[in-house]
Amino acid sequence: MPVKDSTLAFKQDIRAKYDVLVFYDFTRDLDDNGKKNLRDFVESGKGVVVLHHGILNFQKWPWWYEEVVGGLYRLERQGTIPNSTVKFGQEHLITPAGDHPITAGIGPFHVTDETYKGLFISPNIKPLLITDNPTSDRTVAWIGPCTTSKVVFIQLGHDHSPFRHPSYRALVHDSILWSAGKLQ
Repeated sequence: MPVKDSTLAFKQDIRAKYDVLVFYDFTRDLDDNGKKNLRDFVESGKGVVVLHHGILNFQKWPWWYEEVVGGLYRLERQGTIPNSTVKFGQEHLITPAGDHPITAGIGPFHVTDETYKGLFISPNIKPLLITDNPTSDRTVAWIGPCTTSKVVFIQLGHDHSPFRHPSYRALVHDSILWSAGKLQ
């Protein structure tokens, strides 16, 4: 059952209730109890899939964006590093970045979607998809650096255009299965 507010979602221990969490929200912060419950979930080996603007979650929680997801859309300048940028309605070619069960059977495809540029991207991610669009960071989907859970980030997914695309739908489906340990 979807929960519309991360504060409510992580109010209690959810490890026994879910195998995978899918983030498509934008929650700036969690209280200490929520952080503990989310961290317990991740450290228990449960799966995480972060879609599109879910990369904006938990802006001031380095453990989440550095060690779990492996990326962050910067809402604000960080020292000399400018904030990330967004462009709407961008056409781009998406190409698998190597072999992985998530991208098996998905070839290059064109999609119109929002692009993000200037994300923090951990050097410890494993790229899944890349793009040719100059208004985007090159890597648009990856396996996160988390050592306790299977974590996937997919930058695509702003609106109906990618949602209707069969390659995007297969990508999300397979990411959920893989992060749950049901796709080898």
